[in-house]
Amino acid sequence: MGLDIYAYSRIVEKHQRSANQQRLEELGLSEPGEEIYQIETFDDQAFKGLAPGTYLATSLTEQHSFRAGSYSGYNNWRRALCLTMLGVEPAELWNDTGSWKDLPFFNLINHSDCDGAIGGPVAKSLYRDFVKQRHRAEGRSEIGNEDGGWFLEVYDDFLRGFELAADDGILIFS
Repeated sequence: MGLDIYAYSRIVEKHQRSANQQRLEELGLSEPGEEIYQIETFDDQAFKGLAPGTYLATSLTEQHSFRAGSYSGYNNWRRALCLTMLGVEPAELWNDTGSWKDLPFFNLINHSDCDGAIGGPVAKSLYRDFVKQRHRAEGRSEIGNEDGGWFLEVYDDFLRGFELAADDGILIFS
């Protein structure tokens, strides 16, 4: 088992479809959008930047998916991200979230390692973090058991994922 990441751009909430689009679907002239994700209850920790609802793909939706590693592998990667970008262990961030909440990558490091989703302004902020700090990821030396090449590969996958999620989309942890 491991952590799979699915990212989609340009999604809509099910109730946001236009009346014309709904009518075409009822007539069988257009396929309804593929359901991507459903959020039944609001939990800001698990669903950052997203409201409860059912989210659908559109004809403009782009997608990207990747394996972020085993759960322990992802936690090693997240630890390396925290050390590289913030200079502290994740536990220090988790024990005093108020002091770290405005710093780069906070919403990813402080996110669940196994489920939930990120979208909206949180995804846009993380995309900016990934773009601005890529040079630091490139220069990262080996930390722990994971080599720098794997770190950068996962970093670039998250960069692409948050690029899509920042475009009215969603990044899903599964």
